[in-house]
Amino acid sequence: GVTAAAALRWKGQLNENSKIPAFDFFIPESNHNAIVPFGEMRKGQHPFVLVMLRDTSESPRMMKRFDITKSIVATHVDGVVDVWAEGSSTLARLLSLVYIGDYVSLYLALMRGLDPTPVPAIDRLKRELGR
Repeated sequence: GVTAAAALRWKGQLNENSKIPAFDFFIPESNHNAIVPFGEMRKGQHPFVLVMLRDTSESPRMMKRFDITKSIVATHVDGVVDVWAEGSSTLARLLSLVYIGDYVSLYLALMRGLDPTPVPAIDRLKRELGR
């Protein structure tokens, strides 16, 4: 749905602009395996923050899954943040999450003292492939 598409964009923007590892997991699928490693993590051991992209069109059952997942993971990571889609149409809600993710990736890069535009790893890959 809206949040799954936006999560894929967030991951790409955080990887490229902020130069940090980011992953996208989808509920309910992530409830079967992706939450397992979090149980082995300790706060402060890895600087992970779980960002949950949310939509007001979620079913009550899906909302419950989000809440339970958050309670399981929260004790093992440095933070959990809900980011809610805004807008009356599906497209508006999708774009609101995309725009927030784009801004987050840029601000995070700047906060880390990085220029978000160069992508040396991708440039090197292209050079190597071109040989």
